[in-house]
Amino acid sequence: LVAAFRATLEETRAASVLLHVVDATASDRLDKMEQVDRVLTEIGAGDVPQIVVFNKCDLLASSRSGDVERDAAGVGQRVWVSAHDGSGLQALAQMLAERAGALRVERRLRLPPAAGRLRAKLFELGVVTAEQMEADGTSVLDVLIVPRDLQRLSTDEGLSEPMIEQTNSNVA
Repeated sequence: LVAAFRATLEETRAASVLLHVVDATASDRLDKMEQVDRVLTEIGAGDVPQIVVFNKCDLLASSRSGDVERDAAGVGQRVWVSAHDGSGLQALAQMLAERAGALRVERRLRLPPAAGRLRAKLFELGVVTAEQMEADGTSVLDVLIVPRDLQRLSTDEGLSEPMIEQTNSNVA
């Protein structure tokens, strides 16, 4: 099954966030979650952030609909819903809104002339909102970027802290 849908599954690598829907009533839900995570890792999407959506909460003995589990930084990781009666869907919508608002940050980057490859990658990602050239050839780029992409570029392309200026915090 995985092989048959590999091309479709590989699209997940470009996602900003994945909704991993889990049957909350399934006794083997943890095994199934691990299987999904293994497939995501196998296709190169293991690092894409996920929101785990436990569905069918209306069938559980204790009502958890609308419960949100957050990580240490306060980012929603899991939510309990019922697609049948709609409970918890507002909490899921709120989590998605929070993630969307936190996904992109505005930064000003000062790139020396030798950073042409990095400059090209930023334009390729479609994150550049403005550019100015200084007399010495330095490119000053205003970008609206996902922090994870900024971190990856910092690591992969040698983008150092002195090159990055914070402009605003988060942008929806």
